[in-house]
Amino acid sequence: MRNVQLPIDISMFYNASLFERGLPSGAFAHRHLVASAAVEIRNITISNLTATHCKSPGNILCDKARPCTAIHMDDVTVSATPGAFQCSNAHGDAHDVSPASCLTP
Repeated sequence: MRNVQLPIDISMFYNASLFERGLPSGAFAHRHLVASAAVEIRNITISNLTATHCKSPGNILCDKARPCTAIHMDDVTVSATPGAFQCSNAHGDAHDVSPASCLTP
């Protein structure tokens, strides 16, 4: 991938009313996100991914009450500024990942 904003974007959070009204994403939208109690994210594998000229390596954002589990990252390289993945309540393992993975075991 080249020139993508977020090569990896996994999130349990949304605001249906923002989507229905067609409001743009951004700071306003992020302040009004809610987690869906019906969503469970697990057993995700991201492998053999190379991305350059990105705005951010990516996000894996999960709810504390329903954390994401068994997320696997293998052979993932992302060139981005800022150069760190953002994770919240995301658990799994990573091998050969740059920048360093934010997943917790």
